[in-house]
Amino acid sequence: MAATVVFCLQDIAKATRVTTTAWEKRNYFLKADRFRLQWEWVTPAAESLCDLIIKEQWERLPRELAELAPHFSDIRVARMSRDPSTWQGNYHRLLAQENESAHEA
Repeated sequence: MAATVVFCLQDIAKATRVTTTAWEKRNYFLKADRFRLQWEWVTPAAESLCDLIIKEQWERLPRELAELAPHFSDIRVARMSRDPSTWQGNYHRLLAQENESAHEA
């Protein structure tokens, strides 16, 4: 499940880049900068969470997740159930992604 959070944070970072690029093309530089600043925490959070997963430092997981909570405090989930397929296989997918990144560097 933690790997799924990493992928979601990475998707937010990508969406932020796409959005700000589109706004800058329309000369909405101030709006793009504000939006970028609002979401600047996402990439470091994804990297930190990914790092602890790769290094299997599971004792750090509760603290890392707790640090994310304030960023999502305004989101209300009506029902706490998700199909397990939402996160199944994401741990191995994350390990494979990081292994590929390490070989490219």
